[in-house]
Amino acid sequence: ERFESANPLAPFELPIREEDALTGKNLADVNFWHNTGATIIGIRRRGGLILSPGPYAEFCPGDVFLIVCDAESFARAKDYVRTGK
Repeated sequence: ERFESANPLAPFELPIREEDALTGKNLADVNFWHNTGATIIGIRRRGGLILSPGPYAEFCPGDVFLIVCDAESFARAKDYVRTGK
């Protein structure tokens, strides 16, 4: 329901955990957009905000990735971060 009425430009939040498969890897290495269809527009890290992170931004535990996508891409992004597949 949340996805059906969501503004497509309102970012979804994807927290990064220590046990996630992508932890410690950077955006370029994992081809995030190609594998998920989701666009990362920012990262909340240690009280700050990194807008439009570059390809060398890493997935760090405690980060919250802000992504813009549809419901299907959000599900793929969560699964990809957790499993690496």
